[in-house]
Amino acid sequence: MDLTQFYQQINEDERFQTPATQVEFQTTLHFINQYVKADDRILDIGCGYGAYSLEYAKRGYAVEAVDLMTHHIDGLKQKAKPGMRIRAREADARDLSMYEDESFDIVLCLGPLYHLHEMHDKAACIEEAKRVCKADGVMIFAFLSNDMCMITEQFANNPHHFSNGEYDRTTFHLTDNVFSFMTIDEAHVLMKQCGLKKITEAGADGLSELLRDKVNNLSESDYQTWLNFHLHICEKPEMLGISNHVLFIAKKAGGR
Repeated sequence: MDLTQFYQQINEDERFQTPATQVEFQTTLHFINQYVKADDRILDIGCGYGAYSLEYAKRGYAVEAVDLMTHHIDGLKQKAKPGMRIRAREADARDLSMYEDESFDIVLCLGPLYHLHEMHDKAACIEEAKRVCKADGVMIFAFLSNDMCMITEQFANNPHHFSNGEYDRTTFHLTDNVFSFMTIDEAHVLMKQCGLKKITEAGADGLSELLRDKVNNLSESDYQTWLNFHLHICEKPEMLGISNHVLFIAKKAGGR
């Protein structure tokens, strides 16, 4: 199955509709909010249906949103309200030539690295994000953590994954399919090779996907405590790999 077929079969617009999946959304907002400033220009690469783009357009920010899937862009445009300073267009994360160098204060890349398999393609995506980011701007990348995805597959998605799943039986590295997986160390090497200076990194969803049934059944007050606890621990090095989605927040090496 190719990427277009995959996204035609699932409703990406429903990705953050449960309490468990909202943890990833709220955590990502938590970190964006730490760095976004008044009058910043935001670029959302791989925007999907625009969960983050629309959130910040509602707050009055100027947002550019790009995605490879035509139906994602069409859906985002339908959701945009009059007066929002948002423009959505179809584009490949590896080629953002429609934008000039250093055009954006905040660059979000919260999906493309999930699907680019070759290291040179991942690097091309990162290099484009760097190019369009201002010298003192902030970039936020997301990638899929191999080791936690291995655990989640077995204990939340497929109880026979250890026996029949597609992964290397020696290294326990998942076989790429429509998704691409990296270990924390592999991600660190890639980011360093691409000239990024780490500000911080965090597990976006932590244990929430693995424990989704339990998280979805929490009371409102217990859920808020769970979210607060997650935000308290998500940057700790010992907890970083215990998350399916990992955020890497960076500046350009040598940037202000």
